[in-house]
Amino acid sequence: MSDPAKLLVWTNMPNHYQRGLFDAIRGLGVDLRVAYYEAVPADRKAMGWSAEGELADGERFVPKDLGSLDLFPGWRSRIHFVPGYGAKFLLQLAHRLSREDARWVHWSERSHRGLRWGLTFPIKRAYAHLVNARALGAFGIGRKAVEDFERWGMRPEKLAILPYSPAAIPMDGPLDEACMRFRGDDRAFLFLGGLDHRKGIDLLLRAFARLPSTRYKLLLVGNDRSGGEFARLSSSLGIADRVLFRGPMPPRDLPSAIRAAHVLVLPSRFDGWGVTLNEAASGGLALIGSDECGASDHLIRRGDNGFVVRAGSVDSLAQALGAYVEDPDLAARHGAVSRVIFEDYTPRRAAERMMHVLSSWTALRLASRDERSARA
Repeated sequence: MSDPAKLLVWTNMPNHYQRGLFDAIRGLGVDLRVAYYEAVPADRKAMGWSAEGELADGERFVPKDLGSLDLFPGWRSRIHFVPGYGAKFLLQLAHRLSREDARWVHWSERSHRGLRWGLTFPIKRAYAHLVNARALGAFGIGRKAVEDFERWGMRPEKLAILPYSPAAIPMDGPLDEACMRFRGDDRAFLFLGGLDHRKGIDLLLRAFARLPSTRYKLLLVGNDRSGGEFARLSSSLGIADRVLFRGPMPPRDLPSAIRAAHVLVLPSRFDGWGVTLNEAASGGLALIGSDECGASDHLIRRGDNGFVVRAGSVDSLAQALGAYVEDPDLAARHGAVSRVIFEDYTPRRAAERMMHVLSSWTALRLASRDERSARA
């Protein structure tokens, strides 16, 4: 019962961001099982996300009901990772594990502060009480997530950080032809992800338009969800000739776009984490991220490898972009530091820290039980 080396992770669907961590956990000799309780949508498959036939050993798709527990023999001896209360099934799972006295932990990003956060606060409070009373603890995907969990009512001693930790991008191979053809001999700012309001693409275009017409281009790689609004905005701002709407690329090809750029920009109005900062850091890019991106707290050292800008502020973003225009060598200096910082966020380091915390939580649980038994 005290062995923390048997895990069962419940998560919605396979994604390439978690693959490195799962592989690293297995590399430590841990018996890992993964239950995916939602199908991979067609648009994700088209982008290269894993399908059922490509799962690793010990991973499988399962129905979204408690009967799925029995698909994993010996599930009571495992530590279960539960990603929150966002689905009825997950709440049922947390309560079932608690009734069975099975070991489980919460693991998720922070929730977005807003009307919905307030309306669902009673659920958060009840879930936090369950974590305090019955779970080993809760892993937050970044410091902002841990702070959010404390607002729910989770006790600080039950909390630890377990960020997203994708593997480093490969540094060899060709550069993306479309990006390089557009960039030419110029330098490039790069955005990766869905092009929408939450990601702050309008802010980025307006900030980029404030820069002098210099030898910097802007590469936007991702699905444009604006219905052409952003392209029209770039035209009205007079920067259409300096902005490339590259479109979506499958995950396996993204490194070729990262290697074609100099600075990664993630100006999100809100991002629970922002894994593109990890990928760009591993590729040696300078980083700009908003203060509403969870990853900015961890992967950006202000002034050393990039800048943290105020979410929603065109002025703050334009100032950060301008620093690289004014000093042509700054991106290279910052990028070298990004590689060093990334080494503290590799899948191996994350897996080692996670197992250390799980061992500590398990020991505390056993000590608490021994203490109760002695009093009895």
